[in-house]
Amino acid sequence: YRRHVADDGLFVLPAGAGVMPKEVVIAAVSVAPRWSGVEIDNAQLVQLTADSAALVYHARGARGADQYVALISSVYVRRDGEWLLALHQQTPV
Repeated sequence: YRRHVADDGLFVLPAGAGVMPKEVVIAAVSVAPRWSGVEIDNAQLVQLTADSAALVYHARGARGADQYVALISSVYVRRDGEWLLALHQQTPV
């Protein structure tokens, strides 16, 4: 995960988490339980420039009995030939 997020990447997360930089999210992900299932629906790609794109989708995830449903936007940039996550935003539904 760390390898695929831009060093200046930001995450806009719900439940009072606010805007978080890459290192804070990486630390949280490293200790969080893994998702036992993920479904992605209605994925749409918006090409912004030759080196940037937004992916917008509806996601459902489960961690045991806990369910999470959200609308998600992820913006990617191409740097040195590699696509990196630059901005990730989640809106629970």
